[in-house]
Amino acid sequence: MGTQVDRPVFIVGSASSGTTLLGVMLDRHPQFACGPELYAFDKRQIYQPFPLVQHDFARWLRRGLVSDGQIDTPDFFHSRPAYFCDAERLIRLMHEAESLRAFFDAFFDNYLRQRGKPRWVEKTGSNAYYLDNILKLYPLARVVHLVRDGRDVVCSLLRRDPRPYHAVSHWLYNVSAALGWRGHPAYLEVRYETLVSQPEAALRAICAHVGVDFEPQMLEPAENGYWRQCAADSVHASWGNSPLDGPVSARSVGRYRRELTPAAEALFWRMRLSPWGRRRLRASHAGVADLMKLLGYAEGPPVGLRQVPLGLYGQGLRQFWKRGRAYWRCNRRLWLPLTQVAWSR
Repeated sequence: MGTQVDRPVFIVGSASSGTTLLGVMLDRHPQFACGPELYAFDKRQIYQPFPLVQHDFARWLRRGLVSDGQIDTPDFFHSRPAYFCDAERLIRLMHEAESLRAFFDAFFDNYLRQRGKPRWVEKTGSNAYYLDNILKLYPLARVVHLVRDGRDVVCSLLRRDPRPYHAVSHWLYNVSAALGWRGHPAYLEVRYETLVSQPEAALRAICAHVGVDFEPQMLEPAENGYWRQCAADSVHASWGNSPLDGPVSARSVGRYRRELTPAAEALFWRMRLSPWGRRRLRASHAGVADLMKLLGYAEGPPVGLRQVPLGLYGQGLRQFWKRGRAYWRCNRRLWLPLTQVAWSR
């Protein structure tokens, strides 16, 4: 089967918004191969002049790269075995390539041939940070932005990492980064709530957007195969249901009513983009309250919202300090906070 490396699909959004679920569903389609998060397109340095990328690439693979955005992991070309590749092969492909596009084409051509499929899907949600670069690199690409009620996202993220400041900041910044592409012909916005309650309708809309026919097998859980072998780092115990087991379920919709603590709710509604964050994203909205209204999830904060506990402000300062040190260690640059907490609504 011939490959079509020039027509990828990028799934973007916040973690715990259904990106893995959608990736698995698309991977069941005979046209698409989707692996775990790659963490390659979401790094500023990869879009430098290509000779600089070639020069530094091996060092980045060894040391990692921390994104300029809210993602604080140093992962770079993550889950390499799932892409049938290792560091040695990546370095060779990089030095053989004449351009960044040629490098990624060679990387994904090998992946697609191993999978026996013609088109690739990349589901690193933080790719939203650099959609302008991505769409210049791949003009025929399509973008699917999965959005989910931020309160449910925070509840899910807190089961993985008990830092409310990090969870809310992550949802706010990642969704804001992708939302700036509303109206672009390559962009499609899909609600998680629709994907789990009306999966066939949602998948038909997605298939139409990316230019393929809907296949009923996209709704059928895979018993074995690729994702069973490579999903260890991508399937989390915090999920209400695994995309690999059983039918799609909507039982996690509205979980915030049972799980969101008053302190986390107070932090959620008062989180805003910092002036630097708004400028970077060219965002018209100020923070969570505006974003929830833009997405149609709520008109505003609940009545009687409590104050944010001082301990959570302290947590934010510690996060900023830790993030700044990690960013300096990987990138030798200062990092400015992208979000902040307002004292009042």
